[in-house]
Amino acid sequence: MSIRNKRVDICYLFTIAIFILFLIFTIEIFPNQGYKLKIDLPMELDNFWDKESTYKGDRIVSSNILSAKYGYVDTVGFRTYQEKVKVYLNDNLIYQSGYGNIPIGNTPGDLWNIVDLPKDYEGKKLEIVLEDPYNQFEIYDTNRIFIGTRSSIILNILKDNISNVFLSIISFIMGISFFILYFASHIVRQFKKSILYVAILCVSVSIWSLSDASLLQIVTDKQFTIYCIKLLLVAFIPITFTMIVKEEMQETFARKYDFIVIGQCIAFVIIILLQLLNIFDLKKSLFIAHFIGIIASVMVIIILCREYIFRKKRPTFSSIGYIIVITCGIVDIIKYNICKTKDTSFYTRIGIIVLILLLFIDLISVLSKIYKESIKLEALKELAYIDIMTGTQNRTCFQIKLEELNTRLNVSSNIYLVILDINNLKITNDTLGHQKGDELIVKVAKVIKNTFGEKGEVFRIGGDEFVVIIENILDIEMKKMIDRFEYNIDIEKISIAYGYGKFNREFDKTINDLFRYVDSKMYKQKKEKKSNML
Repeated sequence: MSIRNKRVDICYLFTIAIFILFLIFTIEIFPNQGYKLKIDLPMELDNFWDKESTYKGDRIVSSNILSAKYGYVDTVGFRTYQEKVKVYLNDNLIYQSGYGNIPIGNTPGDLWNIVDLPKDYEGKKLEIVLEDPYNQFEIYDTNRIFIGTRSSIILNILKDNISNVFLSIISFIMGISFFILYFASHIVRQFKKSILYVAILCVSVSIWSLSDASLLQIVTDKQFTIYCIKLLLVAFIPITFTMIVKEEMQETFARKYDFIVIGQCIAFVIIILLQLLNIFDLKKSLFIAHFIGIIASVMVIIILCREYIFRKKRPTFSSIGYIIVITCGIVDIIKYNICKTKDTSFYTRIGIIVLILLLFIDLISVLSKIYKESIKLEALKELAYIDIMTGTQNRTCFQIKLEELNTRLNVSSNIYLVILDINNLKITNDTLGHQKGDELIVKVAKVIKNTFGEKGEVFRIGGDEFVVIIENILDIEMKKMIDRFEYNIDIEKISIAYGYGKFNREFDKTINDLFRYVDSKMYKQKKEKKSNML
């Protein structure tokens, strides 16, 4: 690092130090002059739920007397898990959900119930009645009830579900990043389809995280749609996960294992059909997705074991992530079907975060290799079109240029061609050696590039032969350029024969016709210079 750069860095760090010290000074010296913004959170009501049996079946009820101690409040909020809801104030029905407004199936799904209270709520009895079509009342103690303003309840919902919000934001950002990586890999023509699947996985996880906490209600009031998104993503995400594994391990993931993906897709369609036909709703038919998911997980683990234990390949970050997320998913499936807990995705969320981070590390490593390979390919491509000795473009590149010019020729095409040939190169090679001959070629190339390179393209098409193509130049400018070239070769004491000409539609059908005309002029000058030497 230069002294100048060190000076700049020290100056910048000194500025940061002064900034921090000044802020500390203002905190310690100056008195409080305003009010700290404070968010009032809602209060929690007593949620002692009582189980009651009626002729319609079991239900649970929570009762509270609303007193003045709650201050200014206008809303009651609570979350339900599959239950149908009725809310009474002094036996008057003020809210209901899940009765007569379910298009198909038996449940409105998981949702936050935001109930507006009348202004004269004080002293009245608030009664919340829940009915569960799935008879899972053994877990109703988690239905917490909050009272406060509408905004305070919504803020409290966000606070209590901060982990879901965090996972959603991280997953969405990662998803966008992977989409960008996918399109970037297309640019360098080294794309991997697995990158696209990872992007879809991340975005799906982002949406699922919000729907799992019923936070999509902030965006839409379509409660049944939110419920469908949540449960269908539970079936869709494992399919995407299997597609990632399939693409990442194509050598091992033989065609005979394709039935795993096909089976998952068929199960997904069956789940939707059962819901539409009202045979099984999404919740009841979810066991199909769980069953297929477990089979797919076992098969993936077998493939990974065969790859890294028996074939003794080195595990990648992504393969470690696969095992982690499969383990977490199986644990949550067991919790959902046996333990009947309401937080049925805790470990899966952790596993997915770990998987996404490990996939990101792996893919960055792969794209880094792809980038390095693309640089090598560009270098090789450049070598294919560049003359190594002179640094000019070579004959292959010249032929490509001729073809490109021929495709866009018209009456108004303004193209000059200059063909140059070094005189007596063979004599130099024979008398002074090939090294001196090479030095002469390099010297000539330098003069040609210095003269014509700014306006045109220079090509070495033979041992001692060069071509210059110049487009869109005035005739007077071209003449000046030729005069400057003659002056330069006189100064350098180099003998070069050259010819030049302009494309003319009356005489030239293609650039090749112009080339033959200019080449004949060059050879005519070459003969003249040889005869003058004699």
